[in-house]
Amino acid sequence: MNKITVDCQAPKCNKPVDQLPGKGRERLYCSDACRKNAYRATHHEIPDYVPVAAASCEQCGNRFRTDGRRKFCSSPCRQKHYRQQLKG
Repeated sequence: MNKITVDCQAPKCNKPVDQLPGKGRERLYCSDACRKNAYRATHHEIPDYVPVAAASCEQCGNRFRTDGRRKFCSSPCRQKHYRQQLKG
C-alpha cells in the first residue's frame, strides 16, 4: 500500500501525517498533543450568563455563591423543598 502524506490540522503545526488508504478513519493530527490543542482552540465556551456573587437558599435561608440560575444551596435543600411542595 502507498502512504499518503498530509499536513497536521492543528493550528500552528504543519508536521506531516502519514495516511494508509483503506485503513479506517483518516488521521487529522500528528499527535495527541496536537489533537488536544486543536480542541481547546475551537471549544472555548463563554457562558451566556453573568455570575452573581451570592444568593439566599429558598429552603434554609443560607447564603451561597451561584451563577444566577440556582435557587437552593444544595441537593438536600432542593429535595426537601420539592417534597414539601408535593405534600401541599
